[in-house]
Amino acid sequence: SMAVLQVMLFSYMLMMFERPTAGGPLQTWANSVWLTIVTMTTVGYGDIYPSTRMGRLVAIANSITAMMMIAIAVNIVQNSTVLNRSEQKVVRAVEKRKLGQQFEQSAGVVILRTLKTNLERKRAAREKIRLVPIPIEELTHKPPLVVTESIPRRLEEGGPGRAPVTLEGPGGEDERPYQLADQETGQAPPGQP
Repeated sequence: SMAVLQVMLFSYMLMMFERPTAGGPLQTWANSVWLTIVTMTTVGYGDIYPSTRMGRLVAIANSITAMMMIAIAVNIVQNSTVLNRSEQKVVRAVEKRKLGQQFEQSAGVVILRTLKTNLERKRAAREKIRLVPIPIEELTHKPPLVVTESIPRRLEEGGPGRAPVTLEGPGGEDERPYQLADQETGQAPPGQP
């Protein structure tokens, strides 16, 4: 509504100040509205322009007020999309809660892996099996595997060294070689990686 009022006011002023020119293009209301809208939208075709000093001052005032109106409209839209203080607090609280949940899940994973490692060490000590330590690089690149069968029984079936053991990982069960230490020397059998 403000823009319509502005168009009507500046068009009327242009028409009044351009009246003294005989046969100028701004003698009609339609041409004055056209020039006002073209000036307000900063298009500026140049097909119609004021020829008197007062008409030019009205065109300058028209463009300045139009820029102010555009700036106000942009500011209103921007302020409507910005979160207020209470909304920002809620967003921060939600992010903090998600971060806390991630920390809890990570802590749970560390605790479970530590417990599984200790159980495997105790089981290996009970069954008198010496496990070869796995380098930390291998642990970080591969998902943890859980032994689902008794290693000594499979050793008897597969022989010393690399014995096929059923392992269970994220993808389900599969047959993979499991490197065990030799019972007597405590080291991996020769020729095994």
